Amino acid sequence: MSFILKVPGKTRVIIGLILIVIGVFILFFKDTYNIAGSFSAFFGSLTLTLGIIFILTRNKKA
Repeated sequence: MSFILKVPGKTRVIIGLILIVIGVFILFFKDTYNIAGSFSAFFGSLTLTLGIIFILTRNKKA
């Protein structure tokens, strides 16, 4: 997880927002596009959590 600390602030927010959008997209559209249920729920929540972590850790110095 140390690679997260090396990402600069603005880039980290952008990556975090992209991850959150992907996570939300997977969670909301898994039924529409018939993605495998438990896997997509796990993957969607994982990307959502990673995105939130990226944004919350943006102010800390590496």
